[in-house]
Amino acid sequence: MTESTRYQAAVPAPLDMGAAIASTLKIYRSRLAALVAIGVALAALTYGLTFAWLAALLSWLLTWMQDFHKMSDYAALSSLSSVTAVSVGLLTFVVMVLSWFANLGFCAIGDAQLIGAPGSLGQGLKTAGNRLISLIPAAVLVAIAIAGLSFAMIQGTVKLVDWMASPGVGSNIGLVLLVVLALIGPLALTLAGYWLNAKCFLAFPVMVVESETIWKALARSWRITNGSATRILLLLVLANLVIGTITSIGLMPGMVIATISYQTVELTGGLAVNQLLVGVIAIMIVTCLMTIFTAPLLPLLSQVVYRDRVRWAPQPGA
Repeated sequence: MTESTRYQAAVPAPLDMGAAIASTLKIYRSRLAALVAIGVALAALTYGLTFAWLAALLSWLLTWMQDFHKMSDYAALSSLSSVTAVSVGLLTFVVMVLSWFANLGFCAIGDAQLIGAPGSLGQGLKTAGNRLISLIPAAVLVAIAIAGLSFAMIQGTVKLVDWMASPGVGSNIGLVLLVVLALIGPLALTLAGYWLNAKCFLAFPVMVVESETIWKALARSWRITNGSATRILLLLVLANLVIGTITSIGLMPGMVIATISYQTVELTGGLAVNQLLVGVIAIMIVTCLMTIFTAPLLPLLSQVVYRDRVRWAPQPGA
């Protein structure tokens, strides 16, 4: 049965951002135990895998850099780019699947609370598991894109540095390109990312409530957010600023330990992997703890906005 024969959408009023935030925090407080349980599993798996990946990659890179001839060997640099890109792609795939699974669980628990159901942990995990299969192809595409971008960035940086090192006009052009890319690139990607995020913000709620695949959910979210994308964008910016500020404050102890570890490495005059990893571990532990409590906020907000944007009523005779 198609969406149009199952439901009839009422014309929504302008999004009340204050009410959306208040409703999100209310759900967060009332279902904190179930949300934190999913957050603990998500953080333990993702950060454990990420740390293992960082440790292996850092050890390999430091060993690779011992042979300084490789730094000027284009074939060796290409091999470095390939290995790094593939490893980044594989890690991205696993982390995306885990994160999306958790987000579906958060949305399911939040939606149950919104419609007056208990919103148990088991129900949230069951709903997330039922919807997860359709996310695998999307995760593969994202992983391939990230791997390709990583490869292109490393190769591009090597080319630019080589160009800058050459005598003549090429060095000046290379420097200008490097500065332009460093300044404009991240800003352009951030703006585009926020806008796309606002338009696709309701995809997971659509999957939870309407049982659609990820592709249909993205298209549905794009339509639902027509007329509300600007307000949703402002909500996302505000929410990310608050979460980012809380995370930054929480990261301070980890940064202090990381700084001390780095200074110890400098004083010893070596590339001590174990000492560098102490700082990495400290930062990851604090980040992991912050993730447990902040990860549910945006999915819950998306579920609240979804229910606010769409008023469901059965079609006559449906």
